[in-house]
Amino acid sequence: MDTNVYRKAGFRFRTQPLVALADIKAWSLAHLVPEVWRRELEAHTKDWAEGKLNEARHALQIGDWAMPAQAGAAAELRQHLSNDTGEAIATRLLKDHYSRSRAVHLPTAWEAGPQVLSAYFESRFPFERTGDKKSEFPDAFALATLEQWARTKNRQVIVVTEDEGCLSACDASSNLLGFKTLIEVLRGLSDINQSTQVAAEELENFLVRELRSEVSHLRKDLDERIGSAVEQMDIDLDADSEVPHFDYDVDEVSLRSVIPASTLRPPDIKVLSVGQHELTFSWQFQVEVDVSARFYRVTGHHLPQPHRYGAPLDTRAITIDVDAVITLQTVDVMSAVALKNASVRSVDFTTSSLWLYFGDVDPWEPAYEE
Repeated sequence: MDTNVYRKAGFRFRTQPLVALADIKAWSLAHLVPEVWRRELEAHTKDWAEGKLNEARHALQIGDWAMPAQAGAAAELRQHLSNDTGEAIATRLLKDHYSRSRAVHLPTAWEAGPQVLSAYFESRFPFERTGDKKSEFPDAFALATLEQWARTKNRQVIVVTEDEGCLSACDASSNLLGFKTLIEVLRGLSDINQSTQVAAEELENFLVRELRSEVSHLRKDLDERIGSAVEQMDIDLDADSEVPHFDYDVDEVSLRSVIPASTLRPPDIKVLSVGQHELTFSWQFQVEVDVSARFYRVTGHHLPQPHRYGAPLDTRAITIDVDAVITLQTVDVMSAVALKNASVRSVDFTTSSLWLYFGDVDPWEPAYEE
């Protein structure tokens, strides 16, 4: 898996679909980790962890307004965090991730250097004719490493990457099969697992009926969990304005409704794995949310925080596409009957942030106010 897959998932190694890598052994597959992508992932995870650590330390500075017990607890937690580092967090997360997936680490196939260099000068994939081709060298060596392993083992390798150059390189290879998302791979593997296909289809049909019903106990539980997940997501806003330079703050995001696709059927919904008391499925749907944000003009420097909150609040209803991996738990052995009383164990969005288009805005500036 390319580093961009982890970045899109927000480096959430303990949530779906990344945790599903631990189950690929059921298909007699191995999680291959080329050295180049491993080192890339280590560096990016460290930077992400440092950012999260700083955010947490800043959020715990509540002494000016908190009750004594709250301030004491925050100070204690801040002290624990002061002894941690981004590098240590990244090392812990990756060690656990690779252990669970039983990763096979592959040294770089440096002997493929001449072929990689030829691809560079001839603008063959993953090198592209436009942009900075030098930045594609890590991907080129990662793919060469996987190609060499595939030839040695007489196997094909599934490559998960969002990079168009890498996907094109996979298309040109008889040994590499390129996919844009891990969910695509898991759905495909589920289709070829004959031992569970019949049971999965029966459970999928049941889920379709339940998710179409607004009075279903399961649907109500899922709506509630999805609403909580949406409100905790990072939000990336985009907007249009005649003002060239502006910024925004998001005050609140709240769920209006969950909208299943009108033609709810695979691939909108797909059972990924079935256990004795557990079922994991992917679901593509829409959510309608109310988003409240403040837009303000930027003139050479950002407005101080107190002044930004003078900007008027703009609230709009926005509908967005969502892809989630959901795990249900049953008391009785898994069946359509048992699913009627299933509880929702987890709801994990496949991305760490939601992209919302806000439309046309008129950013505010303090000097313009009377």
